Amino acid sequence: MHAVPNYRWLGGLPHETVRRRIQRAHLLIHASRMEGGAHVIMEAVASGTPVLASHIAGNIGMLGGDYAGYFPWGDAPALAELILRCQQDRGPDGLMARLAAQCRGRAALFEPATERRALLQLVNELLGVE
Repeated sequence: MHAVPNYRWLGGLPHETVRRRIQRAHLLIHASRMEGGAHVIMEAVASGTPVLASHIAGNIGMLGGDYAGYFPWGDAPALAELILRCQQDRGPDGLMARLAAQCRGRAALFEPATERRALLQLVNELLGVE
């Protein structure tokens, strides 16, 4: 935190506080190497907050193979370049608008009713029920 003035570790926060912060953010960065960020990505997408994410299987499964906000895991210069592009390219055809549109296109996938239907369909397929 001392070396990077725009970074501040907040520690554990209540869920609703985190949701409000995600909703107010211009961009969410999920730089994980391993799976486990599903909830934060779902919160961002549902809130209309564009996401920059490491190019790992779990993030690709959440955001889609053609999502424009991926960077190679561990590649800080590539992430920095994406952040700069987001900052500089804010027009209606810019990267931020593209990311926001892609997130809006995936938001319905994370609605509880959609998830419930998908789960029931999977269970029925596994049980051989039509």
